[in-house]
Amino acid sequence: MYQSPGTPTPVIAITLTATLIALLLVACGSLPGATPTPYIVEVTATPPPIPSRLPLTPTYVPQAAPTSSPFPTPPPLLDNRLINPGFEGQARAIGGADVLVLEGWEPFYCAEPFTSEACWTRGRDEEGDFTAVMSRPQYAPTGERVRSGESAQRWWCGFATCLGGVSQTFPTAPGELCEVGAWVQSWSSPSDEGHDASGIPTGPFTSELAGQSDRDNSTWRIRVDPSGGTYPWRSGVLTSRVFGYSHGIYDQYALIRFSFVATGDRATVFFENHRLWPFMHNENFIDDAYAICWTPDEPPDTGPQIAFPVATGDATIEVGAFRPLGGGFGPATDPDAWDSDFISTGDVIRVGDEFWMYYTGGGRRSEIGLAISSDGVRWTRAGDGPVLEPGPRGSWDSGGVSNPAVIYDPESGQFEMWYAGNVPSGDVYRVGFGYATSPDGIHWTRASDGPVITVGPLGMWNEERIGPLDVVKVNDVYVLYYTATTLLPTFRRQIGCEASPDGVNWVECPGNPVFLPQPEIAPFEGIEVEWPSLIVSDGLWLMAYTGFLGEQGARFRIGLARSGDGLTWERLSDKPVIGNGTTDSAGEFSTSGPMIYLDREAGRLWLWYKDEVAGRIVGAVAPVSLP
Repeated sequence: MYQSPGTPTPVIAITLTATLIALLLVACGSLPGATPTPYIVEVTATPPPIPSRLPLTPTYVPQAAPTSSPFPTPPPLLDNRLINPGFEGQARAIGGADVLVLEGWEPFYCAEPFTSEACWTRGRDEEGDFTAVMSRPQYAPTGERVRSGESAQRWWCGFATCLGGVSQTFPTAPGELCEVGAWVQSWSSPSDEGHDASGIPTGPFTSELAGQSDRDNSTWRIRVDPSGGTYPWRSGVLTSRVFGYSHGIYDQYALIRFSFVATGDRATVFFENHRLWPFMHNENFIDDAYAICWTPDEPPDTGPQIAFPVATGDATIEVGAFRPLGGGFGPATDPDAWDSDFISTGDVIRVGDEFWMYYTGGGRRSEIGLAISSDGVRWTRAGDGPVLEPGPRGSWDSGGVSNPAVIYDPESGQFEMWYAGNVPSGDVYRVGFGYATSPDGIHWTRASDGPVITVGPLGMWNEERIGPLDVVKVNDVYVLYYTATTLLPTFRRQIGCEASPDGVNWVECPGNPVFLPQPEIAPFEGIEVEWPSLIVSDGLWLMAYTGFLGEQGARFRIGLARSGDGLTWERLSDKPVIGNGTTDSAGEFSTSGPMIYLDREAGRLWLWYKDEVAGRIVGAVAPVSLP
């Protein structure tokens, strides 16, 4: 039986002396950091053997290791659904003689050949070229550094970086609340003797914690695939916060845990460790894992209830060649104008007989403006200033507002806008999405004091740099598509979506991200697809997007994709719709930030985009064939 962490248990009374308090402070990592230390390592064929058992130290149960959601406290006694949770018994070789894993558990790791199915990190070789440097860990059970019983599971990557761990699939039932956890420990040092955060030697077989880079070397995560899959880095896998130095993981066992709602008859838990530096001692240990599930008296509040897909239909459409339009829209010629430094695309909507274009412009800070056109070619600014400025000092969007997405309801005459905002800091990617409303499309009022969508947890598909975005409304449901970045296992920009009944409270679309770069199909996409622009018309979902070739070409290109439900997408072509000409001159045909409008009656698709060379917004139109 599993006894939950909150259950009273017999304890040993310890009198806290000054010496013991000092030891606890050092062990828990509460002292300030020092200057990072550079390391020069000499590669050896095999790492040294693990040391003898360390002296007994007080066990640190992290206070900052909460579950991922405000779930009710589990009942005190529950069955542990894991097989061999204590990592006892015999090990078996899985994939090689140096991968010995105890019964009930499976290894996972990043390793050669560094295909799209495996993860990797990049370094530079002696010539300065990029090269894969992630290595496969070695696995073996150990009788040292054991929390309870006779053994624990160990894996390591001496003189290399690595990403990996152990996993297990266990039974669940839909609607159950589940908590998974384990006691983990890291040994991290470029030599046999470590130092604490103040630089004092801590003896043999201890971790090097003198500098911040030392303390950052080892981090743990828990990932859960609620469908019971075996690949920890696919979309749809849930991820915990990062556990590291501040949670007491070095040279002593610390408890890490994570909660989730079961959706099927099984789930897979992955206990993952990531090493940044090629230290001599990159050792990981895990013991006493658990997976418990229970049926709550009341189901947890998981946000709005949205039935996906929100609409389905016929995705048939044929788009002809785009014909460039004349005119265009550029930065203001008056040097004192608010948008004289730069402009960028946002959204184009139809208001009566006019096109209204909401765009980003500015100088020191980005702001949102409005331009109006009767023909889609010649544009006139609506007023002398922006229609939405950054928030007041101290607010979440005081650093700038950009990437507007606007919906207009001709029956009510109301306008709604979602936009990206950021704080004024050195980190320009601290971005969230805000929401504002307007009775006339010019005078806007923020509908909330904070962002309605922010970046996701570390390790998720949207962990970094969210935006640009677009919003459509289908069957009284708002669906917001946006770009986000994942950093591991590889850097990638992709498009996902969230849905809402009111434009404020959002729930993620299933299977996020719904649109990923596929350079094997469309080479111009490289490692990034971003800047979605959406149309939903009579069951057809049409999306324009930007692909970025990255280091291979550093060119932005625009593509088109279609869908019958907004979740599963098919590219209309493996080539970009604008800029199919030569790319041998820097920046030539670099186009980004599409904005599309479909005129069904006229059989035309309008496209406006940013000409990155000219720094202007220009347009094009193409014939379309619809059922």
